[in-house]
Amino acid sequence: MSEPRVRPKILAVDDKPENLYALEKLLSKLEIEFIKTTSGIEGLSLTLEQDFCLAIVDVQMPEMDGYEMVELLRGNPGTANLPVMFISAIYSDEYHHRKGYDAGAVDFLSKPFVPEILLSKVRVFLDLYDQRIKLEKLVDQLNAKNEALEDEIQQRQQAETALQKANNDKDKLFAIISHDLRSPFQPLLGNVQLLLHCLDDFSKTEVLSMINSVYNSAQAVFNLLENLLTWSRMQQGRIEYNPRPIDLHDLAERTVGLLVEVAQGKNIRLAHTVEPELIIYADEYMVDTVMRNLTSNALKFTPTEGAVTISVRPHQNGTSSNNGAAELVEVMVTDTGVGISQADIDKLFKIDVHYTTPGTAHETGTGLGLIMCQDLVIKNGGQIWVESKEAKGTTVTFTVPTKECPQPEGE
Repeated sequence: MSEPRVRPKILAVDDKPENLYALEKLLSKLEIEFIKTTSGIEGLSLTLEQDFCLAIVDVQMPEMDGYEMVELLRGNPGTANLPVMFISAIYSDEYHHRKGYDAGAVDFLSKPFVPEILLSKVRVFLDLYDQRIKLEKLVDQLNAKNEALEDEIQQRQQAETALQKANNDKDKLFAIISHDLRSPFQPLLGNVQLLLHCLDDFSKTEVLSMINSVYNSAQAVFNLLENLLTWSRMQQGRIEYNPRPIDLHDLAERTVGLLVEVAQGKNIRLAHTVEPELIIYADEYMVDTVMRNLTSNALKFTPTEGAVTISVRPHQNGTSSNNGAAELVEVMVTDTGVGISQADIDKLFKIDVHYTTPGTAHETGTGLGLIMCQDLVIKNGGQIWVESKEAKGTTVTFTVPTKECPQPEGE
């Protein structure tokens, strides 16, 4: 349904009411709204308040004549383009006509004028006004379409950027998989081949050593696949975030229990100092995965007779930037291992930089472990960082809330 047509307004300014009455009666034949005033000052005020398609102004008026009024109209940006037609009975000579045009009028009629001529001229201004309104609507529509198009272009650019990043991440992921899967399979296949063809040529000690190497290689492949599956499920949004109160002491006990044999195999002291009944509010599966990965990494890079310790302390800043007033604790996994240079620390959490090094017992690693841990920590409203000194050891710290708090934006 089309909108009702708004009648255009014409302003008439003349100090004689009888002239205004005659003009109104003449223009009543047109579909307009006729607004009149006997004062040039009031006429100026009306032009600031309303939109007119034409102003018909008498030249000779008290207080402010028509010339002054038009000059003031032209000096105001809001009224500078209002068409003004002068009508005068006294000032009808060429000089005053030129003066009127110089002041800014678009037409000048002398009284007595021919009514049909005035009506014809007014119709021209009405047509011009109608065309201007249509043009303004068209410009508004074009501007709206341009804005929508710009928004669409921006969204497409963002989508293309996200797609490009996803493709880059995918390529890097495949590179990680191809490299880290191939590495453990080489000693695994080599040892198995030797055992198949030359078992009788080896002593029991040599066989046990080869079996241990096969086990370590298989474990490395298993860890990589487990991390890969977890990370893949996270990227697809298939891991649900189910926070609840958790006893951090129990998680630390479980982690130590799972990895104690690995620690004993390298003669490393593995322990935790988490007090009983220290409650955090997080997703148990996610925090357990992070703690287990970080501890496993620490054992890998710690030499014989070293130590790996899981500990806890209050967060130094007291609050998290992601969670307003959420109270946090810092969970630290500290080792006395080989350490990491600052340049390499900067690579640890970037999927586009494949950083992985063999452990102190030539254990193979995965480039996904810390990246996955970072995603899981952020999912729980925390942060993760690494502090290390080469040849002296490393501490990986992550924060977790101790009470319920809002989930980070975008999750």
